[in-house]
Amino acid sequence: MNIYNPKPEANIYDSLLAVNEEDEILLLHFLGDLHWYEVPEVWQPIPVEVYSKGKPGDFPSIVALHLTLSERAARILQPIMGESVELLPVVCTTTGERYFAIKVLDVVDCLDHSRSVVGRNSHSGRVTVIDSFAFKDGCIGDRNIFRLPELNRALVSQTFKDCVENNGLEGLIFKQVG
Repeated sequence: MNIYNPKPEANIYDSLLAVNEEDEILLLHFLGDLHWYEVPEVWQPIPVEVYSKGKPGDFPSIVALHLTLSERAARILQPIMGESVELLPVVCTTTGERYFAIKVLDVVDCLDHSRSVVGRNSHSGRVTVIDSFAFKDGCIGDRNIFRLPELNRALVSQTFKDCVENNGLEGLIFKQVG
């Protein structure tokens, strides 16, 4: 099974920036793995501005390397992502265009530490980087998008990658990790 780490092509395609600092902090906490931060009960779409590189794309960069989808990409990918993700609407203040920041909810403890190459924090022992991925046999199953407890980044299946490519969605690079 092929597994990929998808990354926005931020050097070619547009990025999104929160209009105000409070919303940027909210996005950081929502997309991050900060359990102590309370997410508002009622989401209001977060206002963003486009930082233009000249190409809009379907996966504008937002808050580092987290995935953000255009409405078109969300419509196409939602059937294969299902309940594995939570979508946070963000709206461009100048065009009114809607995008969705993705929080990956499906956390799978499937990294085989004995066969992977990882870097650890010298004080806590916590995994800080994964240089080479090895997965436990049969652990991933038919998941199309998930993350590892050790890594707060989306990992996606061949099906996800094929769906992006077959539908002409632009702005994402896929690095094979497994």
